[in-house]
Amino acid sequence: MVICITSMLLSFFLQCFFTVSEQHKQRSAMLELQDNLLLAIELLTRDIARSTSVLDCHAQQLTLQQENIISYSLGTDRQAQEHLYALEGKILYRQESTQGNRQPMANFIDTITFQYLDQHGFPVKDADLVQAVYVKISGQWQGKTIQQEQIVRLAGTAYL
Repeated sequence: MVICITSMLLSFFLQCFFTVSEQHKQRSAMLELQDNLLLAIELLTRDIARSTSVLDCHAQQLTLQQENIISYSLGTDRQAQEHLYALEGKILYRQESTQGNRQPMANFIDTITFQYLDQHGFPVKDADLVQAVYVKISGQWQGKTIQQEQIVRLAGTAYL
């Protein structure tokens, strides 16, 4: 009788442990995704704010002029199997014209969109008129989309 009760209690506690462990894993994955999106938006806003101009108006790629040229784009995550969590998405890459290769900046990004704004806040396609850049980054985890958005003005501009 004692062995039966003990085995039932042990079974109950093991089930509770596995449930809590799975919830912790899912919460950790969500926090990892949020951290990566925040990191990506911080890096982008810092570089945009230091830039004097935008060189091309592409919706999926950003090319900025500072002392040298900096470009941001999404690329394939070739190490997806090595991540701690089953998060999917692409890697945000940053490349300076003085560097030979691009540097990975943040993982798990599903989409990135850039919109270029003139001095009145209206969308423009002419790089010479860009005064600010609207950045939208999103990632997904188990059907839930998390996104970060920011409008950043270029250095030395009088964006309203």
